[in-house]
Amino acid sequence: MPKVLPVPTGGSARGRTRRVATTLAEINVIPLVDVMLVLLIIFMVTAPMLQRGVELKLPQLRRAEEISSERMFVDVPL
Repeated sequence: MPKVLPVPTGGSARGRTRRVATTLAEINVIPLVDVMLVLLIIFMVTAPMLQRGVELKLPQLRRAEEISSERMFVDVPL
């Protein structure tokens, strides 16, 4: 929050205050480091699991009956 300082009495001092803008020139890197460490741990745990793979039981292929080539017409009443 910016600091509020009174205006010096030498100029136009009508009871107003002057706001001094303070800028934050530093970036807080502690949360960034925390997030990066958590992501590093997650990747270190999941990487060996991806190397092994997962055993899947896939369905076997079987032949379907041949589709007849006759056209079928359907009338829909309105």
